[in-house]
Amino acid sequence: MSHEGMVRLLIEGEQACFRRTEFERAFVSYDVMPPLFADRCLRKVLGHDIEYQLTGIHVLHPIRFAEVTLHTYTGERVGWVLKDVAYVIDATTPTPPANVESFQPENQPFLGFPSMPAQMRLLHTDEVVVSQITSSHKRDFGWLPHAQFDRDPIIYSRPNMVSGYIDLDRSPKDLMVCG
Repeated sequence: MSHEGMVRLLIEGEQACFRRTEFERAFVSYDVMPPLFADRCLRKVLGHDIEYQLTGIHVLHPIRFAEVTLHTYTGERVGWVLKDVAYVIDATTPTPPANVESFQPENQPFLGFPSMPAQMRLLHTDEVVVSQITSSHKRDFGWLPHAQFDRDPIIYSRPNMVSGYIDLDRSPKDLMVCG
């Protein structure tokens, strides 16, 4: 699956809603998978015993939104969600886990809501990742949830995407703690 030090996870689905917290009553998604969500997906795959560092997210499909009806525990709500998403999460680790070759999620993973199933699979590090986003123009997504440790406040980062790649190697000046 991986050579020493690198892990790659492909996540894709027909719909995704990475809910923006500033819209209290509406279900409006961020434009891309936030690093915090990518971190939680890797944690689900690698477990809590493996140390790793997120290094980037490849956005494989163009960013498209659609208005859909979501079924929530409080009834039906309208949501502004992403359509046809695919991401590859890159991370480094001092010791790649031995069991990643046979990874199978315990429960059906989803992309924000149980009605939005995700397919996840670990990639070989030599598998070529091709993004349909070819613009070399830098795209700023504003502040995205980056990390959260236990019950600590959320750390936000301000990543940019160039040619479908979001570089997550952050300097301290690119991070903000809220809460």
